[in-house]
Order: sequence, then structure tokens, then C-alpha cells
Amino acid sequence: MVVYGITELGLSEQIGSSKEEAKKLIEGFKSSMPNYLMWEATTHKEVMEKGFIETVLGRKRRFGETIAEAKQEDIWKKSGWHWKIEKCKRQSCNAKIQGSSADQTKKAMVDLFYPTRLDGTKCLDRREWLREGYMSQLEKDDLHLVLQVHDELIFDVPETVDPAALKAITDTMANVIPNDVGVKFKSDIEVSPYWGGNFSKEQIRLMTEGLLDWKDIFKEEVNKKLSQFGFDYKVGIFADGDLDDENDSEENT
Repeated sequence: MVVYGITELGLSEQIGSSKEEAKKLIEGFKSSMPNYLMWEATTHKEVMEKGFIETVLGRKRRFGETIAEAKQEDIWKKSGWHWKIEKCKRQSCNAKIQGSSADQTKKAMVDLFYPTRLDGTKCLDRREWLREGYMSQLEKDDLHLVLQVHDELIFDVPETVDPAALKAITDTMANVIPNDVGVKFKSDIEVSPYWGGNFSKEQIRLMTEGLLDWKDIFKEEVNKKLSQFGFDYKVGIFADGDLDDENDSEENT
């Protein structure tokens, strides 16, 4: 439940309840974490005084113009409250958390993809990279960064990849940004022939040895999820026959 960037109305719509019930859920969540409340109050004070907030790596999100405009309106002058300022406060907390998470993911991609020089700096020059024979963390194990999905990274790896190489990736992702908040970052590993799957080590072994067809697992997962909606579904992409031939047949009939 992401309460730092959501309103009672937004939560009530997501869970199908009243604003009052949603408000109780949010307040209950926050009251169980007094340190969060202190951090939230500090962030609100920061954005009101500075007009911006910073992520853990120093990127700024600015709210000064909106706050200044709101303070010129009668509702603020009469009551000291304005919905625009409340929105800025909510978004300032969200921007710190989500923005720092984005910092972490982007920094991880840089550290994984680019090699490190002997002096500890990153080599971003491809020509120097090749000339000096540097190897990045990914190159060492023939791993390839394919896609970023929010705070998730998708890699293309050999079927025979050493699990230690995958563990090294998670260690990099969890330790690329300063961490002085007393929370241990965690990065999960999911291995699958397709995005969204999560094969066990035994399944990976059987698949590598040709004793397991990943398509069967995929069909099983799809049918299991869709059965929750009361119907079965045959995965068309595994049907026999060429799609172009089927289209030609339809056009000729």
C-alpha cells in the first residue's frame, strides 16, 4: 500500500470503499510507523521552505511556483490551507521515495553495464574500454541487459549461467546508493524463459537437460490465472501451423 503518494479518494477507488474507510487505513498505517511520520513532517517543512526536494543522489523536483501561486489566493490567506499546497506536500514525499528508487535503478544499470578502472572510476568511453581490455560485470558472465521495467531489470543470460553471477547482480542493485536510513535493501532474482515467470532451480535444471518444456509451465500458469475469472484459455501462440498461411487461407476464402 503506497500511502505516501495517494489520497483517500484514490485509495477508496482502488479498494472499492468509502473515503472514510480509506482514510482510516492510511492513518492506521502511518500511526504504526512513528519514524515515517517524523520524516513526512520534515519533508513537508523542507518543500515549504525551499520550494523543492532532492532525491538521494541530488535530483530535484521543484514545487516553488505552485506554492507561491497558492499563497496568493484568498483561500490560503483566510485559512492557511490550500489544496494545491497539500498536493505539493504529498507529491514531495512521493518524489523523494520514488525518485530515489529511480536513482538506484539507473545507477545500477551504469555500474553493471560499464567496466571499472583500476582506480575505481567507471569507464564510459567505449574506445578506451576496448583498447584497455576492460570487462564489465555483465561481460564477464555473458549477461545482457535487455529492458528496464520501473525498478526491475530484465537480463538475457545463458541457460548454464552460474547462480553466483545472478547473486552478484542483486548485490550491485542493492548497494549502489548511499544508505543511512537503517533499512537493508533487497533485490529478488527470478529466472524464466519469459518475462513474469519464476522457475525453481530444479525446473531450470530439467529444462537445460531437455526434460522439461517451458511452454508447458507457461500454459499451466496462464490457465491457473485465467481460471480465477471462470474460463479456460488455449494459448494460441503454441498452436500448430504458420500464422501467415492461416491469414492467406482466410483471404482466399
